[in-house]
Amino acid sequence: MKGMNNQLGPIVLSISLILAFFTGCGERYPQGKALYEAQCAWCHMSDGTGLEGIYPSLVDREDLRQQLWRIPCAIRYGVYDSLRVGDDTFSLVMMGFPELTDAEVSNISNYIALSFLKLQEGPYNERAVVEMLKRCRSREDTFRLLKSKLQSQ
Repeated sequence: MKGMNNQLGPIVLSISLILAFFTGCGERYPQGKALYEAQCAWCHMSDGTGLEGIYPSLVDREDLRQQLWRIPCAIRYGVYDSLRVGDDTFSLVMMGFPELTDAEVSNISNYIALSFLKLQEGPYNERAVVEMLKRCRSREDTFRLLKSKLQSQ
């Protein structure tokens, strides 16, 4: 019995490493990926490429790299504006997700930054997200802006 216990350690370790490899335990933002798949992939696709002419791609967006605060703002409050990406112009109405916690917004934002913008480190934590959200319009302000734009047309 004593000899059997000595052999179990390496076997258990080997099985754990194999399971970790196949289940993606090494992924840096698994909650962010799961939330992205549940909330964002419907429009932006699982690979972040968007839907041509309808929903913009998130892949290699220099404008987002330069203004990282826009990602958590879009997630929390939505986007109600025109957006130019490359040669395409999108008239966007993206509903926000105000029910997500700051930690969840942080995780999705980091997943987008690492997976699609190819940043080496995720720049978001809860404190940073709270500060970034102060820079953007609230959902109510955004709706008022959208309503005034629609009435002026």
